[in-house]
Amino acid sequence: MILKYFQVSLERMEPYKGYWVSSFALLTYSYGNEWYARGSISRVEPSGRTVQVTRFEPTQIFIGKEAAEAHGLELAKAWVDERS
Repeated sequence: MILKYFQVSLERMEPYKGYWVSSFALLTYSYGNEWYARGSISRVEPSGRTVQVTRFEPTQIFIGKEAAEAHGLELAKAWVDERS
């Protein structure tokens, strides 16, 4: 029997200081409640094309999907703040 390594939740995306920041949680195993975040920062060019500026995958593990997603958004916003 083969188990999936991780499961993906729905992505959270929101506008922030001219960028789109997003985060989604990944289940570390096919069972349990340990999650980690993935996130990205994108911008929309004048032509309407969306371009990914950067992405990240912190190694911190969270108990609960919402906590992991919130952490991913915080990191994305911090990245934007450092460059604003």
